[in-house]
Amino acid sequence: ESGGDRWQAAFELSRALSKQQGSAADPRLVTDVINVMRNEGKSDPKVRKYLLIALEYLGSKDAGPAIIESLEDPDADVRLHAARALASLQGVPGATGPLVKLLTDEDAGIRKVAIFALGQTRDRAAIPALLPGLFDPSEEIRWNSALALAVLGDPSGLSVLTQMIDRVHLDSIPAITEDQKTSAVINGVQGIYLLKERSSIPRLRELSEKDPSLKVREVALKTLEVLQAP
Repeated sequence: ESGGDRWQAAFELSRALSKQQGSAADPRLVTDVINVMRNEGKSDPKVRKYLLIALEYLGSKDAGPAIIESLEDPDADVRLHAARALASLQGVPGATGPLVKLLTDEDAGIRKVAIFALGQTRDRAAIPALLPGLFDPSEEIRWNSALALAVLGDPSGLSVLTQMIDRVHLDSIPAITEDQKTSAVINGVQGIYLLKERSSIPRLRELSEKDPSLKVREVALKTLEVLQAP
C-alpha cells in the first residue's frame, strides 16, 4: 500500500469503530492495530493519529502501553490524540508520569488535553503537577487545572471554579463566545458539585434562579439539591 492508502485505511477504521463504540473490543483487533501503528505507521504520523483514534474507540486498557509510548511522538497531533485516548480510557496504569511530562509541551492544546487526561487517571499522585496550572496565564489552562483537581477531590482550584461561574468575570474575557461562557459555568458548577463545596450555595442559588441559560439553571438546581441535602 502507498502512504496515502495507509492513512486512508487507518481513517476508515477509526470511523467504522466510532459508529460501534461501546461494543466489547476484540483483543486480536487491538493487537493488530498496535502492530500496524508501530510498523507501517512508523513513517506516517497520519496513520499513527488515526490508529490512536481507533484504539480510543476500541476502549481496551490493553492498548495502554502503546498509547503511553505515543505521548513522546515527534508529531504534535499524535501526542494530542494519545493524551485524548488516555483521557477516554480512564485510569490506564502507568499513564500519570508520562502525562505529567506533557504539561511542559510547547503546544497549548496538548497541555490542555494532558491536564484533562490527568484528572481522568483518577490518580491523586497527579495533584502536585496540576497545581501550577492554577496560575497559568491562559484562562483555559487555569480552568482545566481546577476541574482536573476537582475530579481528583482536591479543592485547591476552588477560587478558579468560582470565577468560572461568575458571569461578570466571563464577560470581561476578550473574544469569548456565549456558548463558551455557558460551557464554563456548567463545568464550574460540576467542579463545585464534585467537591461538595457548600460555601458556593448562595452563588448557585442565584444561578438557578437568574442565569440566562436554562441548562445552567438546571445544573445549578441539581447541585443545590445535593449540597443542601441533610
